[in-house]
Amino acid sequence: RPRPTAMARWIRWIAFSGVVLAALAALGAHAVIAWYIGAPVAAKSPEGTSTMCAITFSSGGPPAEVLKHACNVPTPVWQEGTGTLLIKIHYAALNPVDSKTRARANESAWLGNLPTIPGADLSGVVERADEGSTFTTGDRVMGMGPAIPVQFWGTYAEYIVLAEKHITKVPAGIGMEQAAAIPLVGMTVAQAFRYAGFEPVQALALATTEATEGRAEGRHKGRGKREDGRRKRVLIHAAAGGVGHVAVQYASRVLGLEVVGTASPGASTDLAIKSGATAVVDYRSHKFEEADAVVGQGGVDVIFDVIGFEYESRAFNARLLDRQKGGVYINIFKDEHDLPRTFLGVARWLLGLGPTYGLAAVLPEAAVMHELAKLVEDGSLVPEIDSIWPLDQAAAATERLETGHAHGKIILKVAKDPL
Repeated sequence: RPRPTAMARWIRWIAFSGVVLAALAALGAHAVIAWYIGAPVAAKSPEGTSTMCAITFSSGGPPAEVLKHACNVPTPVWQEGTGTLLIKIHYAALNPVDSKTRARANESAWLGNLPTIPGADLSGVVERADEGSTFTTGDRVMGMGPAIPVQFWGTYAEYIVLAEKHITKVPAGIGMEQAAAIPLVGMTVAQAFRYAGFEPVQALALATTEATEGRAEGRHKGRGKREDGRRKRVLIHAAAGGVGHVAVQYASRVLGLEVVGTASPGASTDLAIKSGATAVVDYRSHKFEEADAVVGQGGVDVIFDVIGFEYESRAFNARLLDRQKGGVYINIFKDEHDLPRTFLGVARWLLGLGPTYGLAAVLPEAAVMHELAKLVEDGSLVPEIDSIWPLDQAAAATERLETGHAHGKIILKVAKDPL
């Protein structure tokens, strides 16, 4: 019997790894994620004692059918000495991951017990903190809970208990609406660019100490420049979306990269350019992989992709990234249906057949949030607010999000009289 070739052994190893990962997901990935991010699991207040208003869902389906607003939801119970904070939420931000987990609640292995409260982003005020904590009652704070609801508690609610390490104080110069808009998208972007050699805390701290003029020059020991001295170029898909417009600002204003975006014409293109893109490709009438703005000037060095699926295939088929020149593809992970394509991208990278392949999965990092907040305060990052909705209209706000036509972030006003 002939021995398998080296390539055959690699293919078997990759297939086996995929099966193992899929099995882990099916056998309770929510518990693994909860442990990994250190998500606190607060108890519910005893029935009939303390309640709050919140949005919950018990099954998958359209937002108008399954997102329920109620004011008899048990409040979380805060306990002294646990390193957690009881926070009264003033604003929460919507994110696509909220819709994905809800829409597929009936089949997803990532969810914990239903019903659950969606939402990860928040701004609010501390109501209870441990003695000796760096936080005190009344502090304005911003933060991020689990992006995937592995427990009952989310941010579409009046109260939440979160670990202090997931929270940072809101600088005086930031409004609470802006504070709620930045945690998940800001950390997604900052952490994703690690694959291109930019450590987020270092990058953000450098940016906040530099003058606005010349901010894009001489940073990161040349990682933002090509060998010929020109700035590296990054292609950012959906450049006017909730994640995309922050990615454009971060790449251009903080990292000093030249940005090419994809967006629809009109308001979306205007927002991408305002955010720092030097060129925008109309994806409706042009193939981005053939556009002069992408393939000209030596092509692009990094692709930041929040679309995935066929966009990824088109980029690789057109060989937009050169491994030998340090090309980096950053996949903002969409859902498990994209896993086969993702495994293929990782395999190409590991086998030396393709560019660096980064799979971005956001985790709460207070230090990164702190630096992001300072950049918002000095105007380097300006999260665009598409619209603000009262909590009891969360279903309508979600429908707006799911049209895919929002320009920036959609916010829920949770408190009756927010700061």
